[in-house]
Amino acid sequence: MARDIQLQNLALWRQAVVAIGERRPADALPLLVEVAQQLIALNFVDYAQPVFADAATAANDLQDSSLALPVAALLDAIPPARRTRAVELGRARIRANAAAGRKEHDTAAEEYALALATARNLGKAALLGPVLVDYGRWLLQTGRTEEAAPLLEEARTLFERMKATRWLERAAQVLTRREPETAIS
Repeated sequence: MARDIQLQNLALWRQAVVAIGERRPADALPLLVEVAQQLIALNFVDYAQPVFADAATAANDLQDSSLALPVAALLDAIPPARRTRAVELGRARIRANAAAGRKEHDTAAEEYALALATARNLGKAALLGPVLVDYGRWLLQTGRTEEAAPLLEEARTLFERMKATRWLERAAQVLTRREPETAIS
């Protein structure tokens, strides 16, 4: 039974990733919320980090970061002692982006700082890069260009090393202040 549920979740997540890749984030987001709910219910929180990252990305692609807040609410419901650093990263990134969208600058700054510190602590470029882009975008939107530049340059360097073409495009679009296109987390 548990194996069937795991396979169903994997199939749903695959559909969501395909939707993101096909630039259909509105189709991806409900699937990602469903997968996150199931993984948390099954106590597979540690394996759900890519789902959290994809939800944050899909919401950003829809230009409404608050759309990922249902995933953050699921993460908030996990007892703090059971939250891994990856969970805290996903939670902070989603909350930072939503606060930035609402122009709640103090909350955004706190959540971005937490997301950035956690991503750096985890030491994985694929987790750090999207946080750098999101944080850099917010800094640009708030007129803090000098603070944004090193973050976006670091993101660009990471994405070049990973050959993450779509994320390179996203970082470049942030620098030119255009809205980014969909990228797979």
